[in-house]
Amino acid sequence: MKRLIVFDWDGTLVDSVPDIILCKQNLASKYGLPSPHENVIRSVLGKPFKEAMAICFPTENEETQGFLQEDYHHLKKERFFYSPLFMNVNSTLTTLKSQGCILGIATSKYREEFDIGAKNNCLQDVFDIVACGNEHTGKPDPAMLKFIITQTNIPIEDTLFIGDTKTDIMFARNAGVEVVAVTYGAQNKIDLALANPDGFVDDFSEIINWVSSYV
Repeated sequence: MKRLIVFDWDGTLVDSVPDIILCKQNLASKYGLPSPHENVIRSVLGKPFKEAMAICFPTENEETQGFLQEDYHHLKKERFFYSPLFMNVNSTLTTLKSQGCILGIATSKYREEFDIGAKNNCLQDVFDIVACGNEHTGKPDPAMLKFIITQTNIPIEDTLFIGDTKTDIMFARNAGVEVVAVTYGAQNKIDLALANPDGFVDDFSEIINWVSSYV
């Protein structure tokens, strides 16, 4: 059985992708900019925040990028953009905890926004360790995952990462960690398969069987 289970946040535990798309499109409208296509926004999820914003708004200079990034963080703290958990997330996390798993988060989201999301979904006391994008080098650099492994003192071979993007898969691969991709998040199964994860789950509850399959 895997002892350390580390999750991405957006698109993996939380159904936030529609809100992220809407938020970025609202920014485009506010600044009179071309609205980034939904497929572009989905494709950059998981990347370091500044890099993702630059891809979504490629014509803007550094000063405007700064305003866009600041406004994005402001908007994502508003209740209108609070995102719910995917189906079966709460019960599955509870089951994994009861089985003695250590649960972690490695997310490109900034700490304050993660804390708001976790509290809003009553998960603030569920995770044993959290690494956020404004505290470590961003994905696919493995810094966040290596930090979690070091802090928990769990061997790499006893660690599993769960994510929803190709960046997440590369992130885990760069850390030498096995990775399972969820198919209901930002990117579809065909695209995810290009990054060659160790497996897929179509429903979050299937993670229990995946974790338990290791002896």
